[in-house]
Amino acid sequence: MAGYIKFTEIFPSEQFKLRIYRYNLHLPIEVFTLDDGWDFTLERAMAARLKKFLHILEVEFEDLTEDIIMLQELTEERHEQREISHYVHMENKGVLIEEKAGIDLITSHLKNINPDEFASCEDIRENILSATIHMIEHGGYPKAVIELVKRKVDKAMRYIQE
Repeated sequence: MAGYIKFTEIFPSEQFKLRIYRYNLHLPIEVFTLDDGWDFTLERAMAARLKKFLHILEVEFEDLTEDIIMLQELTEERHEQREISHYVHMENKGVLIEEKAGIDLITSHLKNINPDEFASCEDIRENILSATIHMIEHGGYPKAVIELVKRKVDKAMRYIQE
């Protein structure tokens, strides 16, 4: 059943009562009521969701950094095999170094985000995108970094919304 959690696998005891709401924009993701009066409320569910969203973004940015490193190695190989000129190699190398530096800057911003200060993944998304635009434009990094970050953030948003 899409949209539901099989809670009995986690807590098989019958002492727990469980109410689960199917996720949509107006209802809680999940609400667990336990016999001892403890509630897994929407607030706790959202906090977990925000942390998961930030973790996904960290993984996506690590992947992006690895892609740039791979491109740096590829351009080095192409230069050694004389497929590209020294001038093209140096231009490519310079752009890739600057793109990686921009991604590293955004990654450090991401790691400093406290999910407790945000109400939703959309709020975090807006924070990251506005910070990216500001840091890239004022830091002199390639504008392509803005699009790369936007694509990764939107990908994480799609994943977290499913």
